Amino acid sequence: MTPQEKKRLSLLKDRRNCFGQNDKASRKGIRFRKRWLNRCYRKSEHQALRSADVDAMEQDLLGIKRKQWRKMPDIPLGRVIQGNRASDLKWRFCQESARNPDLLDGLQAFLLAQGVQGGQLSATMKCAREMVFDFSSSDGKLDSGAAFGIAEFLRHHRQR
Repeated sequence: MTPQEKKRLSLLKDRRNCFGQNDKASRKGIRFRKRWLNRCYRKSEHQALRSADVDAMEQDLLGIKRKQWRKMPDIPLGRVIQGNRASDLKWRFCQESARNPDLLDGLQAFLLAQGVQGGQLSATMKCAREMVFDFSSSDGKLDSGAAFGIAEFLRHHRQR
């Protein structure tokens, strides 16, 4: 297996906890959640058994459903890295646009010079406008083509 294949498999299979908690804390939380669900089930059974009427007790016991809970898998490392890069790119683009108000015009001229046309050009410009004018609402989803175009523009813009 080549190093490139190992890296690709690592990005697909390795996972990172992105739920805002420590990975060690999730081990405790899983055990707690299972205990809590079982306690709730036993409590509802116990309450049904305390009923004086036998028929009502049977109906109550048959009506009790166990609550469901499933562990959520952590996010693959490749998606975590991709999200971090997109976030960094957005932050850098916003910083540059604060310094240079004509940045969007420069981006459009750069993309046209690179031969980007049609839908890809409009999608990239739309992403760039959203980043500049409403950074707080951007949800971390950045088209890979748009991200590449904006990153190349920033690299080129810094060299000038």
